[in-house]
Amino acid sequence: MHIGIIGAGPRGLILLADLLQAASQTGKLSISLFDPNPIGGKVWSPTQPLDYIMNSPAQLVTLFNDNQPGANFYEWTQSKVARDFVTQENYQHDFLALMEQLQPNDYAPRALFGVYCQWFYRQQLNRLVPQQQVTYLPTTVTAAQPTSTGFILVTPKQQINVNKLVISSGNVANQLTKTEQALQDYATAHQLTYLGPNHPNEVDLTNIKPKTNVIIRGMGLSFFDYLSQLTTARGGRFTRSGDHGLTYHPSGQEPHIIAGSRRGVPYYPKPINQAQVGEQRPAIFLNPAHIQQGSVAGKLPFKTFINLVQAEIENVYYRIILQNNHPQSDVAEFSAGFAAAADRTAFLNNYHWHPGERLDWKTILNPVAGTKITNIADYQQTLQTWLAKLVADARQGSNHAPITGALATLIDLRTTIQRLVTDQAFTDRDYVEKFLPSFNSFAGFLTAGPPVARYDELMALMRAGIVTILGPQLQVVGVKHQFLARSKFYPDEPFLAQAIIEARLPSANLKRTTNSLLVSLRKQGIITAYQFHPENNETVTSGAVKTDLSTYHPINQQGKPNDQLYVWGVPLSGIEWMTTTLPHPAVHDHNFSVADLITEQLLANPAASS
Repeated sequence: MHIGIIGAGPRGLILLADLLQAASQTGKLSISLFDPNPIGGKVWSPTQPLDYIMNSPAQLVTLFNDNQPGANFYEWTQSKVARDFVTQENYQHDFLALMEQLQPNDYAPRALFGVYCQWFYRQQLNRLVPQQQVTYLPTTVTAAQPTSTGFILVTPKQQINVNKLVISSGNVANQLTKTEQALQDYATAHQLTYLGPNHPNEVDLTNIKPKTNVIIRGMGLSFFDYLSQLTTARGGRFTRSGDHGLTYHPSGQEPHIIAGSRRGVPYYPKPINQAQVGEQRPAIFLNPAHIQQGSVAGKLPFKTFINLVQAEIENVYYRIILQNNHPQSDVAEFSAGFAAAADRTAFLNNYHWHPGERLDWKTILNPVAGTKITNIADYQQTLQTWLAKLVADARQGSNHAPITGALATLIDLRTTIQRLVTDQAFTDRDYVEKFLPSFNSFAGFLTAGPPVARYDELMALMRAGIVTILGPQLQVVGVKHQFLARSKFYPDEPFLAQAIIEARLPSANLKRTTNSLLVSLRKQGIITAYQFHPENNETVTSGAVKTDLSTYHPINQQGKPNDQLYVWGVPLSGIEWMTTTLPHPAVHDHNFSVADLITEQLLANPAASS
């Protein structure tokens, strides 16, 4: 049997490892990996700048399935095997020095994880038995044509027959939206620069000139990537001076960065991790018993879901507050009472909290709401105060940081929430109108931010006058041959710029994708977009590939699954949750569960496909 895997990133690699382990005794197997980027994929290229860092601690990511012996990323960096591999490959970066300095909870350069991916791939080649063959083809599959025995895969130079095909691609480019296209057209007409959604390490920033204004729209992870490329990558440097924090020393090559977003604040930082590998807080509220109890006609109302999620976070928050500030209190007794309370607010009122200790969800979700601000300068001071508060909080560590440590509970709930989504536990109406626009948004804002060190750097850049953050509801338009940016709430202080950067990755969108393979499959009716039905006569088309999540076979135009094709990961964003995360070790990670399921089906009857 010949299996084709589209994408040689982490998902493609863990599926490859699963297949080789499961097929070691089952007969002849040939696997072809297709990716125009090096092994590891474009996000993890070993040649990218070291300023691009991961968003998970080194010890909490792995490529080895729970049922496979092998080192997690951090363990690997500390091994002789890793040192020998890096020395042998002769990479351009000094990875040996990085590995020597790396600590278990550090956020390593993405390039170093890319080296781990390439070593992992080499390990899979070394384990091949005589009847197995693995081929990596550094090319793009532009089309897939169905045959009676599988697919003919079309690449720029050849055509390859496979019996089964697995699409495990990452974020791919889309056609611009109407708003984005209008800005692009304006830029073209007036010799300006518009950089649409993309992976930061693939964006050419040479048109962003020193000392000119550049608008960055979005303040999530990509925002911090662009900050590093426009500052330290241009020769600037940070120094730390005792209790005064970081100081940024400009090189003179930096632009003036005008940043903004809908909320007007960056994503929350991650606390310093204090959890061990495989350690997760037990779910007290969002557990099977409460989910079943709260469900109505087999569906979990969104209001009930949010209530359970907030209860989990509140429980951790108040436990940490008691532990830090009220050592005489019995934390276990509090937690038991909180879990049993019919009215959590009334229960909390029985405790004597210090001023400012009560958790205010409105402030958590909208930190600057209600703040009286008269001008942009005032807003910078307001933000500096908020940023400093979160830095102090996050530096206490995940077990002792009341705010960021409690918000990290959402990460512990990841597998449970992923299961709720794949099991379609919500009504279509709740899912489309509330989960996707509301929960997705606040979950990312609260937990998908940068390591706390990036917050320190942002504050230093603001003090140095390199970065100015606009207030909520950023507006961007073309005016008098330039781009104009302003906050809807402070429109009298606009900024003009010659360039805009959209600081976000392309979203999964089957209708707008420019990925030639997905377009080919869509045009042939082999894959279709998933549709929700919030009301009886209403249809909402998502960007996700319609897929049977019990098998990961896509559903074709005739409404039938294609048992020769599998789709997983990013193309399913919208019908699966958190599709871009790396696998975590020893926590029953969803990535491994899906890889196991696909592997089992691929090898169930290999003779029939040969």
